[in-house]
Amino acid sequence: MEVKAPQLTKQLSKQLHPVYLVHGDETLIVEEALDHIRSAARQAGHSERMVFDVESGFSWSDFAAEAQALSLFSDKKLIELRLPNARISDKGKSICEFCETADGETIVIIRAPRLDKNTQKQAWYKAVEKVGVTTTVWPLKPREVEEWAATHCRKQGKSMDYEALQLLLVKTEGNLLATKQEIDKLCLAIDTPQITLEALVNSIADSARYTIFDLSDNCLKGDVATTSSVFNHLKAEGAELLSLSGMITKEIRTLNILWNYSQSGSMELAFQKAKVWKNKQGLYRSALQRLTKTKLENLLKAAHTLDLSVKGMSDENSWHLFYEICLALAGNHQFTMRKTG
Repeated sequence: MEVKAPQLTKQLSKQLHPVYLVHGDETLIVEEALDHIRSAARQAGHSERMVFDVESGFSWSDFAAEAQALSLFSDKKLIELRLPNARISDKGKSICEFCETADGETIVIIRAPRLDKNTQKQAWYKAVEKVGVTTTVWPLKPREVEEWAATHCRKQGKSMDYEALQLLLVKTEGNLLATKQEIDKLCLAIDTPQITLEALVNSIADSARYTIFDLSDNCLKGDVATTSSVFNHLKAEGAELLSLSGMITKEIRTLNILWNYSQSGSMELAFQKAKVWKNKQGLYRSALQRLTKTKLENLLKAAHTLDLSVKGMSDENSWHLFYEICLALAGNHQFTMRKTG
């Protein structure tokens, strides 16, 4: 069955299904949904966890064997499948087989980017729908971003007045990862239960240091020296790498989208399709003039490796790789993005 992301927690409290599929483009909301499922699974005794990334070298027979095998311990199993795209080498046969024999002892969580209507008509997707739960995470509308930000603020034990919230969302351009990071910082910096507009403005003035936006803007602008300086300051200040990498990865994805759209239409249409705010269009134009399609594709691959590294699933040094990506995005002609695993 299909369950919307906001209703997933309620569904999990009623019944735990043998398979869950969460797909969509809003990374932070997808992660929140997955965390809810993992938490419910752990509470139900599924504490033996395995993760499979469906990429080059992946074997569906390994997944099938683990899905069918009994746990080595007394605990039940939780298996996560991470799909980088809609293409499945065995056409979903292994997923179908699991759904046919699922007995509740093993739970499978499938994570994927947003799957189109054709993919949702395939047998493996239908099998998941039949015995499990599918959740599609759509990009949030402006009003939904406001509600999400207010909710996240309440989770930190704070409230935020309307004017402060609007200023914050203008500052973060509605990016959820950036909004989360800013709210977390504000909740630590402001002692009062409510974050007012005055408190927000004072906090911004007091923290007139480099921010994630300075890093992003200078990467797009092509200012290699400042990019390097901002990077070093953020790292020294203990900035959260997950948020930093999420923002830069978003910029790389947007540039790839813009490049593709610009080949078949006007840049104005490309900006509209990619949902780029007017005040940043000049920065994207500058980046597209420097970066070739090949370099953009290589940056996207490197960003994927960085994501794995940040999550402890790659031997790459996360900060070193992130620094390389920032320099390459800034377009240092003397710097060549090395191939990553």
